[in-house]
Amino acid sequence: MENLTSESLLNTYHINAVGPAMMVKAFLPLLRQAATNSSSTAMPCGVLNISSRTGSIEDNGMGKLYGSRLSKVALNMLTKNLSIELKADNLIAVALNPGWVKTENGGENALITAEQSVHGMLSVYKGLTMKDSGAFLSYDGSTIPW
Repeated sequence: MENLTSESLLNTYHINAVGPAMMVKAFLPLLRQAATNSSSTAMPCGVLNISSRTGSIEDNGMGKLYGSRLSKVALNMLTKNLSIELKADNLIAVALNPGWVKTENGGENALITAEQSVHGMLSVYKGLTMKDSGAFLSYDGSTIPW
């Protein structure tokens, strides 16, 4: 907390919450068109936001990571709002946690590789239905509490 700056918080918030909101706004006409033209009910059209377990209020047992936590909670609220507002357009919105991935950001002690994360997320994506709209899911298909 002592090293926290408003600049770093705002930068992270802009990347993790404002950016996705503006992207959805820009692509909304195309998403609506895709949903209207889609003949497949197996895989609905919509928004898949890459979130993080750090965005779970209920699952926060260690504190810290202020920028990530605050911005991912905002992203999750965006996802939930979209799930409500886009339902009439037959569009879904889901928040998806890629897991703790062995990357520069995740570090060597992370639990899974990037390949495992992507494979899991694609598997979850392929199984999504309208019932999943508004959910916060992990790469392994489990539900993460808000």
